[in-house]
Amino acid sequence: MEEIESKIPGFNLQEVIQYISKKETILYETITSNTNRTPINIYFLYGLDILSIVYLQLRYGVRISELLRATCRHIQDGYSIVVPGLKSSRYRLLELPYQHPSLLRACRCGRHALFSCSYKQVWRVYNQLALTAPPRRGGTYRAITHTGRIRFISQLKESSFPAEVIRDIVGHKSIKSQMYYLKRSYNNGN
Repeated sequence: MEEIESKIPGFNLQEVIQYISKKETILYETITSNTNRTPINIYFLYGLDILSIVYLQLRYGVRISELLRATCRHIQDGYSIVVPGLKSSRYRLLELPYQHPSLLRACRCGRHALFSCSYKQVWRVYNQLALTAPPRRGGTYRAITHTGRIRFISQLKESSFPAEVIRDIVGHKSIKSQMYYLKRSYNNGN
């Protein structure tokens, strides 16, 4: 952990750990309400990249594949990134409540991935955290890693957001896409 601190100027791991440990934060609320684990527990078990991916998906409903394809070119500042949407969907601004070492890179070359884990690693963590949904056409991988997206969209719908607003927040190209997620959430009981 100290190697990260020395290689990346402006990154203070102790401040990040202190923030992750606090109970009165949006990070704590988002993680504990969806995983029944604390953010510090996920950090110690899986690392900062996995914690960040789980948080960003549960908080913003972003696709995991979009996060894993994000590079240094998508960095906005030390706390936020602009994620390009897949499948002709829209770009979205995502914000972490703590500094992430990858977001402090000075370059914008587009060659450096922001998160150093694979889709399969994220899938395994989602299994271990019991963030699962029944498989559909996309198979088991997709069913598990889209659980956070399904939950986020159903929460927006339950909060009485109009369909067009949900489409814009989630980055869908059309309202038909979110209807698929809503149908899954009601079939699933999420």
